[in-house]
Amino acid sequence: MKYFCMVTVFLGLLPIAISPAHALDDKEVLSMEFEDTIGENGLERSGKTLARPAQDAGKDCTLAITYLEDHRKNRETAGGSTFRIEAFPNYAPLAVQSVRSGDGVKWMKSAAESLKRYGFDVQLPQSAEPAPGMLPAGIKLKLAHVWTAGFSLNSHVTIEAAFATRSGPILRRYHGFGIKTNWWNANSEYMETLNLAVAEILDSLVRDASASCKAGPKT
Repeated sequence: MKYFCMVTVFLGLLPIAISPAHALDDKEVLSMEFEDTIGENGLERSGKTLARPAQDAGKDCTLAITYLEDHRKNRETAGGSTFRIEAFPNYAPLAVQSVRSGDGVKWMKSAAESLKRYGFDVQLPQSAEPAPGMLPAGIKLKLAHVWTAGFSLNSHVTIEAAFATRSGPILRRYHGFGIKTNWWNANSEYMETLNLAVAEILDSLVRDASASCKAGPKT
């Protein structure tokens, strides 16, 4: 029994031991660079693999991104870290700190550029009107939240996308979720967890953009 208690307390203290790796000062913010780390085999959820879009899903489709906007209510932070002794989950947290957010528009720009991997020709916002044949699309970041849960990092991201098609505007709101093991509590791990949620969103956005292109862009 004595050894069991010692092990339990030790495991509970581990999240506290790794906490210094996370940014403790307001000047250190998340990089806000999108990187897709899911891989070609897709995302594992509830014992099932969610298939990814075909690599040529955007073939012969030009996405004219008309706007990239950050509509989060709080643009300064992107969640937080809570440290408590896991053996005593009902106790008050020993430490709580915010995760400092970087530029949300920069993040959405790198996410939009990543759509090229699916064959889309991506034209980023510019003053000129989209040329005929292009599919006008706008992206708004509505929510980006990452938090600790025991030895895991979790994230929830919401993005709104609008497509201007021949049959009228199409508005979609996407929710993405990410989860990974919290090895070092480093800012890069918080960013990776947020990017896992964005990658899940982009898989759905790719399918909608492809269908919108086939239906015909706004003339």
